[in-house]
Parts: sequence; C-alpha cells; structure tokens
Amino acid sequence: MGIVKYRYTVTMFSDWHIGSGLSGGAELDMVVLKDHNRLPYIPGKTIKGLVREMSQLLCDLDSYNTTEDTLMSLYGSRSEKGEDIGGNCSKGTLFFSDATLEKDLQEMLLEKQYQDELYSIVASTAIGEDGIAKKHSLRSAEVTIPLILSGVVMGDFKSSEMFIQDSFSMIKRLGIGRNRGCGRCEIKLEKEEQDV
Repeated sequence: MGIVKYRYTVTMFSDWHIGSGLSGGAELDMVVLKDHNRLPYIPGKTIKGLVREMSQLLCDLDSYNTTEDTLMSLYGSRSEKGEDIGGNCSKGTLFFSDATLEKDLQEMLLEKQYQDELYSIVASTAIGEDGIAKKHSLRSAEVTIPLILSGVVMGDFKSSEMFIQDSFSMIKRLGIGRNRGCGRCEIKLEKEEQDV
C-alpha cells in the first residue's frame, strides 16, 4: 500500500491538562505541558498511546479481523508497563506528530502576547466520609481552555485504514482529570492529498 498521510484534528470541548511533570512552586501542584513559546501542545506519543489503546479494545472485541501481530506492526512493541522502549522492541510503521495550534493562531497569540490567556487554575480537595475536606488535600492544577489542535499520522497502514480511523473516533477524553470532566474531545482523521 505504501506511505499514507492523514491529518488528525483534536477539538477540545472542556478544559484539559496534559502534564509537564513539573509543579509551579507553592502556587501550583501541576503545570500544563508547553512548547518554547509557552503554547500548549499534545505530544505525538500521547496520541499514539490513546489510539493504540482503542485499537487494542477493538481487537479484544473482535470488531475487526485484527490480530496482536497487526497491532505490533502498526504501533510497535511495548514493555510490560505499556510504554514504548528500546532494545529488543520493534518500532511500528506509523508515525504520530505532536498536535499543535494552527500556525495563524500561534502567530497571532505570540504577536499579541496572549499565551497566558490560554490557561486557568482549578483547585480540588478530597472530602472525607464526614463531608469535611481532608487536611492537606488541597491541590491546584493549571488547565488549558478548549482549543483545536492538529497533527499528522503517517506510515504504511497495511490495509488497516478503517480500523485506525475507528480507533481515533473512539477517543472521547484525554489528559489528566478525565473522570472530573476535563479533557472532553473529538478527534477526526482526514486523508491528505498525496503529492504527485
């Protein structure tokens, strides 16, 4: 079949948080992942992991005539913990770029220095059985406002294009706080015209 290129578009319907693994000092427990211009993005490996998870679910449900070998071929092999690793593991035939804001929007935000307007802070606390907040449980997290981001997935789809499209469409939430209403999304996949 050869190399095929798709553009995927992530439309966020609620605040969302892709963690940087860092804290913001005394004020913030969790900070959003940002690029060198302080703009939000979703790493390609995050998208790949979500799509792979949905593909595995479709495979387990036997919705397609898809085998574990097909999944390994498309996404590569993983460690027991679920992350991609080097060594004896194989690399899949699919490449996922980071999902970023459209170029025009990035330029406008940078020109007007509106980066900080893309984020807000939410606080949460744990409530005990008595209905009272537990001591030392107050946490604050930076979240990103609803936005639209896009990226590219390309590679040898090995006649599995519909399977991969369905895997993308099954993703309804991403990031941290999904069980608290954060990260509601829709991801659409659209084939790009091949250069002749």
